[in-house]
Amino acid sequence: MSPVSEVTLHVNGVTRRLRLDHRRILVGVLRDDFGSEGTRENCDHGGCGACTVLIDGRLAASCLTLAVAVDGASITTIEGYEGV
Repeated sequence: MSPVSEVTLHVNGVTRRLRLDHRRILVGVLRDDFGSEGTRENCDHGGCGACTVLIDGRLAASCLTLAVAVDGASITTIEGYEGV
């Protein structure tokens, strides 16, 4: 069984504390736990940009980011981007 940790994520202004398996990637958590369907998992290696989010103001491929690695981070998905 993979380790599980308590993680706090701030996504588009919504804060949640989640128990997450260490193997879960951020794109899956955003889609499954936050309902962020605009964040897509397409190529699985960060090349296409469909999973791009802002993590603490910096662009990141959420398909390459483990969710536990961004504990406490502020994440903005396409749904939370006001410039659209």
